[in-house]
Amino acid sequence: MDLKPDVLIVGAGISGTAMAIALHRRGLSVVLVERDAQVRERFKGEYLQPIAVHRLQHLGLGSVIESALEAREATAIRELRFRDLASGSLFSKAVSFLAGSPDAAGTLSDVLVRYPKGSHGVSISQHALATRLRAIARKELGADFLEGVELQLKSTTLDRPRLVAQGRRIQPRLVVGADGRNSTVRGWMGGPRAAATGRPVVGAEPEFLVGVDFETDARLPHRYEVIRTAGEGTFSFFQLSGGRQRLYWNTQDASAGKQGWRERISSTMDSQVARHLGQNAEVGSLAGAPANTAWMGPVGRGRFLLVGDAVAVTTPLGGQGMAFALEHVERLVEEIPLLFRQTQSSRRFSADELRRVARRHHASSRRYFHHINLMNLFLYHLCFSRSRVARHLSRAVFSHWNEHPQARELVAEYFAGTRVNGLTPLRIAELLGIPGMARVRALGGVTTKA
Repeated sequence: MDLKPDVLIVGAGISGTAMAIALHRRGLSVVLVERDAQVRERFKGEYLQPIAVHRLQHLGLGSVIESALEAREATAIRELRFRDLASGSLFSKAVSFLAGSPDAAGTLSDVLVRYPKGSHGVSISQHALATRLRAIARKELGADFLEGVELQLKSTTLDRPRLVAQGRRIQPRLVVGADGRNSTVRGWMGGPRAAATGRPVVGAEPEFLVGVDFETDARLPHRYEVIRTAGEGTFSFFQLSGGRQRLYWNTQDASAGKQGWRERISSTMDSQVARHLGQNAEVGSLAGAPANTAWMGPVGRGRFLLVGDAVAVTTPLGGQGMAFALEHVERLVEEIPLLFRQTQSSRRFSADELRRVARRHHASSRRYFHHINLMNLFLYHLCFSRSRVARHLSRAVFSHWNEHPQARELVAEYFAGTRVNGLTPLRIAELLGIPGMARVRALGGVTTKA
C-alpha cells in the first residue's frame, strides 16, 4: 500500500525523532524512516545545555529527560569549572612569581560558573537519549515508523518527491532530512559534502578529539570540568550515568592511534589531572575523530528541508550542536503545521508559502550558527587553545570573572540560554571580560546592550 504522509522524516536520531513525535502530536500524518535497526553506540551528543533541555520540554518531551534522571541514565549538570595547569617551565615560574603565586606547579587559572537557579544542563549518552525517543516514536507512530529500512529517491524533480522503502512507495507532501552531517537527503538536493577536517576555529591548529568512558567515584557529579594541561592537550570531564564518566581530550596528535592515545591519557591523568579531580581512574573504551571545522550548507530545495547536522556542523564545544539541532526542530514544529492548515483541501500546498518557510529557516539558522561559532571562537581560545597568548588571556579574563561576580552571572545566563538575543560580537567579548573591551567601546563611541 502506498503511503501519502504530510511529512516524511529521514533519520531517527535525536532531532528527527523529536520532530516526528511533535508533528504527529500536532495532527499531521508523519512517516519516520531510519536506516539502522538499532541505535548505535556513539561518542556524540552527550551534553544538553539548559537551553536544549528547555527546548525538549517545550516540545512536550521533558519526561524523557526526567525519566532518564530518575533511572540514573543521565546526570544534571549545574556548574562549569575551568582550570589551566602551570607547566613548571622557567617562564611559567617567572609569571607565577610576578603574579604572587607561591605554587609554580599549580594552576594558572581557576574559575567556577554556576547556572542560574532553576536551570541545569543534562549529560546523557546519545544512545540512551535516542533509545528513549525511539520508544515513544514506536508507540505513537506505530507502523509509520520504519526502522532498518533503506530509502530510495525515485522522482527526478524535488517538487514532487516520490520515494521507495521496502517496496512501498511513499509520496509525501514534505520531506525533512534529519540524517546527520553526511546527509543522504542533502545529496539528493545537490548540496555539498560537509567539511571533514580543518581548523576548529580561526587561529586554531587542526585538532583530534578523543573520547573515553571510564568508571569513577567522582565527588562532584553535577559539574562539567575542563582542565588544560601543560603540553598534553585539554581534557573535558562530566558524569554520564551511574558510575560512568565521559572524558574528551583535545590533542594535535592524530597519528598515535588508540593504544598511543590510551597510554598518553593514562600517563597525563596520573601525573597532572587526577590530583585536580581528587580521584584516580582507569581508562576504558575509547574513540577518536577530527575536531571538525564549523560548516553550514543549504537548508532546503523543492519540497525538501534539512535540520540539525544535515544543515550545519558546529565546533564540538559544550553541546552546541545539540542546541542548534533542537532550535531547528522547535521552530519548524511551529511553522510546518501552519503551512498545512492553510492547505487542508489540497494535496499541493503553495510552493511560494514553502519557499517563505525555507527562507525564514535559512535566515534564522544562519543567525544562530554565526552566534554559536562566534561564542565558540572565544571559548576555544579561552579554555582549549594551548598557545602562550591564549593562556595569558585566560588568566586575565578569569581573574575578571572571579573579581566581578556579576560578570560571572552574566556568563552563566548566556550558557543557560537566557541571554542570547541581541548580543553583538563586541558585547560578547565585553561580557566575557576580554581585556580592553571597555576601552575599545569608549574610543569607538559604541553602545552595546545585553
